[in-house]
Amino acid sequence: MNSINKVKLSNFQLAVIAIGYFHASTTISNPAIGAKRDAWLAIILGTLGGFIVITMLLYLSKVNKGKNLVEIIEYCFGKTTGKILCLIYILYFLHAAILETEAFSEFMVTVSYPETPIVVIVLVLIIIAVYAARSGLSVIAKSCEVLVPLLPMAIAVVTLSLLNVTDFTGLKPSLIDIPPVIKSAVDLVSSVFADYIVFLMILPYTNSEKGRFKATYWATGITGLILLVISSRNLQIIGPALIEYVRYPSHIAAQLIPAISIDPLVDMNLLIGGGIKVLVSLYAISRITAEIFNIEYKPLVPAFGLLIITLSIWAFPNAMELYSWEHSFAETLISLPPQVLLPLILLIISLIKNKKQQNGQKIQSA
Repeated sequence: MNSINKVKLSNFQLAVIAIGYFHASTTISNPAIGAKRDAWLAIILGTLGGFIVITMLLYLSKVNKGKNLVEIIEYCFGKTTGKILCLIYILYFLHAAILETEAFSEFMVTVSYPETPIVVIVLVLIIIAVYAARSGLSVIAKSCEVLVPLLPMAIAVVTLSLLNVTDFTGLKPSLIDIPPVIKSAVDLVSSVFADYIVFLMILPYTNSEKGRFKATYWATGITGLILLVISSRNLQIIGPALIEYVRYPSHIAAQLIPAISIDPLVDMNLLIGGGIKVLVSLYAISRITAEIFNIEYKPLVPAFGLLIITLSIWAFPNAMELYSWEHSFAETLISLPPQVLLPLILLIISLIKNKKQQNGQKIQSA
């Protein structure tokens, strides 16, 4: 625990970890598929909603100076109830890691390595994640510093290669049906930005409290811009009539570049983004469990890695079941309490407790 407390991340390191985590598998799938022609508008609304949720989470960390997620929950609800509530976040982060692992492996098996057993691909991803998580937060940050800048570079190469398109009527908003736009925006907030709750296990170890806001806002804005570029590009290339039926639009767009295959760039995006999300989730799961039982977190990392391997293969046997679950109302319903409701309650309780402490100190000093 002492060695963890000595780790101090720079603002840039916090930003690149957040960009990689937000990036995940969303750039190779379709984050606003239900909005069709208005997908780009749904992404703008979703990004604005993401700023709101992330601001709440940052203020929750700010009013609980130096406390991580476990310590905040125990401060608000007490040791016993707090430990029970921490189990909710263990299950939720485990759920996020399983979904990302399955999304990664299904893409690789479907598109890039159809003859490779899915268990082999899952094993490779989890072995890398386990090694990095056991190495500590400093290694995670330094790895992200090197890898994350490659993500926008790869996206820029694919996008610039398709700039010969001159008909932009596919981007014209229709807004014939507004509810799908709202639903897609909410799904984007839930699947991308609201997962920033996991960073409450990281924020106490940054070297600047004020810099957290700036770094995270930059990460959110850059991610929103990347998603907007990708969604607009794919919508224009594939067309609004077909985009709804394409599972991996970025892959299809890359296939349309003549004379050269840049599929490895799409694979690299998923490998880096998906790997970072699984890695950070695995790190958080292990750290929360270790703090609940007051033990060292590193021995827990391989155990949870094995659990992720088993459950990702068992829970979603094929890509269609994964796709159906990702876009279901049940997925949003499960995500809402740990992402928004519980953090909002924690923020309110923290503000009330801090106010009472300040009033008590004034009375004593008087």
